[in-house]
Amino acid sequence: SEYIQTILAAAPTLTDERRAALSSIFGGRVNHLLTADETATELQISRTTLRRWARAGYFPRPTYIGRRAFYEPQQISNFINKQKS
Repeated sequence: SEYIQTILAAAPTLTDERRAALSSIFGGRVNHLLTADETATELQISRTTLRRWARAGYFPRPTYIGRRAFYEPQQISNFINKQKS
């Protein structure tokens, strides 16, 4: 929706205020999503590598809200555990 796009366009990462606004719309689920920057930082890779891995099927595809990509923390945990085995 236009409201969500307006919120997401305001800054490159989600602030607490924006997370709260989106959370009210999506029933709390947004509080558990990580931005592409946060996900790449967790994995110690660049956003470009993260995007390439998702396109190639090496890493799960993100959930999109507007044009912004978000990842669930469980996706990161599953990916890391899979790499360890």
